[in-house]
Order: sequence, then C-alpha cells, then structure tokens
Amino acid sequence: MRFAVQSVRSGTLNLFRASKEFGIPRNTLRARVYGDESKKPYQKESILGNNNEQLLAERIIHFQKLGFGLTIRDVRQMAFQFAKRNSIDNKFNEENSSAGRDWFLAFMRRHPQLSLRQAQGISYARAECMNKPMVHAFFDLYEKEADTLSLRCSPQSIYNADETGLQLHLRPGKVIAEKGVKSVLQVTNSERGEAVTVLACCSAVVT
Repeated sequence: MRFAVQSVRSGTLNLFRASKEFGIPRNTLRARVYGDESKKPYQKESILGNNNEQLLAERIIHFQKLGFGLTIRDVRQMAFQFAKRNSIDNKFNEENSSAGRDWFLAFMRRHPQLSLRQAQGISYARAECMNKPMVHAFFDLYEKEADTLSLRCSPQSIYNADETGLQLHLRPGKVIAEKGVKSVLQVTNSERGEAVTVLACCSAVVT
C-alpha cells in the first residue's frame, strides 16, 4: 500500500495503473492518496471497544504505580469479566474465564505505552511509607538536624549507609507496566526468604 501511494503522489504511476500493478482496489487507493491517512477503513474496533481498552490501559498503569502490577493472566481475566458483565459478543475462553492470547498480544500492540517487565518485590509495610507526605517529613527533619549540628559546612561528618538483600528465591513474576518507568514494584506478603545482605556506607565528601 505504501509504495502504491508513493507512486501515485510522485506521479510515477496514475491511479489506474497503480491499482492494477499493486493489486489494490482503486477506491481504497484513492482514499489513501487523497483522503485522511489516519483513517483505516478495514480496521475493526476492538472487542471491548477502543474507549474501554484505553481505560483498561490506564487502570493497568495506575495499579502498577501503586505496587500492584497486573500479570498477563490478570489482564486477560479482566477483559473476559468486563465482556461478560456488559454482554459484549466475544470468542473468549469460557472454560478458563479468560481472554485469548491473541487478544492480549493485539491489546499490547494497540497500546505501545505498555510493556512486560520483571517486577521487584516490596513488602506491604515498606510500600505504605512510599508517599509524598512521609518523604517530605523526613527531609524536613533532616534539614532541621543538619542546621542544628552545623553539618552543612562539614560534609565529612555526614555518612549514609544502606543495605540491600539479594533474594535467592521468591522472586515476583512479570507484570504489565508503563513503558519507560525505572522502577516496577510488586507488593508481596513479606520479604522473607534466604538472602545475601550487602551493606554500603560512604561519606558526603567527594574524593
């Protein structure tokens, strides 16, 4: 189609010759050459409806940002439940109560802002602390203490330490997330399990 359109627009071929040579109906080719290229006459609307699919994509991103990323199975089951509750004609799998794999792959192609990512486990208790008010309160307290102890002019007296555990098992699976985000978290019941702990410590002095 693209080469046929280019041939007509460049004047290499007229509409009739291009239609015959590339095997494209003349009316279809005329619409692509002279009409709105954003329109796709033969593209069917998705089973759930384009607006509903957009809302589903936004909900997936919302859950992922809260630390409750949805898996492929979750998304397929949500699509099935939505279609059933709204009496939408579909060919989803009634036995598994799930939309098909082909539908999911097409859904991901229609929404390139989504991608399949490996989630990083985080406990519910820690997830509760990851919010703006608590982070701002921490830095307000930190600045107050830094002024009280005159640490702003003594970076060599400021040390920071942090530890991280390398989990040997119980790793979360892949979830659907917004494309481009650096951190994809998945809330778990706990962060227990055999792990190797790494502790790093450094001062604020740049050497």
